[in-house]
Amino acid sequence: KIAVLEARPLAESFRDLAEPGHVLRNDPASGVSLVACGEGALELVRCRDGSGREYHPGREWRSIRLRLGLRAEDMAWLLAGGAG
Repeated sequence: KIAVLEARPLAESFRDLAEPGHVLRNDPASGVSLVACGEGALELVRCRDGSGREYHPGREWRSIRLRLGLRAEDMAWLLAGGAG
């Protein structure tokens, strides 16, 4: 799990066929990662991991195959009452 601490929305359209949550680009120089959304994209600037460590995703994430979001299996478990 990650917490997004700082992000900027981008309203521009992309020719990429990525699903929402797919990482489109990682920029080690700025530390920003670009993530596809339902409309446009989101620049992730600063995040926190499960241990509380803060980081810049563009410097940490190496792959654009990464997809953020809840997996369908996890959502089904939560909807079935698995969280309580």
